[in-house]
Amino acid sequence: MWDPGVYAELGLEALSPTLRHIDYFTLNQLEYENFMGTNDPGEVSDILAGENSKLKAIIKRGGEGCVLCGGGLDEPLRVEAVPLERLGRKVVNTVGCGDAFLGAFAASKVLGYSDVDSLRRGCAAGSFKATRKETRGGPTSYELDELLLEWEGLE
Repeated sequence: MWDPGVYAELGLEALSPTLRHIDYFTLNQLEYENFMGTNDPGEVSDILAGENSKLKAIIKRGGEGCVLCGGGLDEPLRVEAVPLERLGRKVVNTVGCGDAFLGAFAASKVLGYSDVDSLRRGCAAGSFKATRKETRGGPTSYELDELLLEWEGLE
């Protein structure tokens, strides 16, 4: 699992040796646009398949959730963001949301969750982080589970 952040600016050729050895490649939609000229899930899948046919791409979309594509998936998998306003919560700071997303996604995969559930937990962690003023950290396991229950209650 890898989110190169600013190193994505080096381009596909420079990152290619690493891409051959990972399962999940994560960037936000703007970083994908800068990295490969597109953030379209189909195009991202096609480009990355040339590097590693099993590589799954996660496109973080902030308040719009995320998309998982590639790695043999027939269709991109879209996971919505937590509707914070409907839960009576307010976005106060988005710094660190992507890191909270990735931490929860990675932890969820280690714990045996499916891709869908791991993405949902990642979105919940990023959304939780957005409601906090501090720029570091993320939800505890308890806080994450509570937010997920609240979110499920809306559906």
